[in-house]
Amino acid sequence: MRALLLTGFPALFIAPTRLADGQIVAGPDWPDAQTSEGMWLSLRTPEGEYDLAGLLAKIPKDQMPHRILCVSSADGRNKPRNLSAFRGQKTLLVMKNAQARAPLAEIIQYSVKESFGRVMLVSGKRELENCISDLLKNQTDEFAQPAAELISLHLRPKALAV
Repeated sequence: MRALLLTGFPALFIAPTRLADGQIVAGPDWPDAQTSEGMWLSLRTPEGEYDLAGLLAKIPKDQMPHRILCVSSADGRNKPRNLSAFRGQKTLLVMKNAQARAPLAEIIQYSVKESFGRVMLVSGKRELENCISDLLKNQTDEFAQPAAELISLHLRPKALAV
């Protein structure tokens, strides 16, 4: 399974572990980096909001991801827009953050507007890594519960009044 991991966290927080074949990591702290064969390893995004379609346009067809995992700490550093440009599975992983600029209601509104199929709240780095690993290992929409601290919210856009 090929995956695109969008994150506002630097490599020191989420090490670029290869969790999936053809995995690409993208975010404001990641460089544009390719293998000697021209395969993308990482892509730099602007900090804050950016158009996902522009980022996807850089990726060749044979490296196009099957799934997008968007990691956000609710501080607004990583907020891709126009996720409808991607037709595969989209998951928003939200890190709990006491100093967040955006309240949870704003994150829920963002997740509904951008049509994420799943939104998950995780409480720490270990749970985040386990969650990402489990989501990428299991190619179906179901996954193993990575940790007791993980709270999974299965949001459906029409079920929320936002």
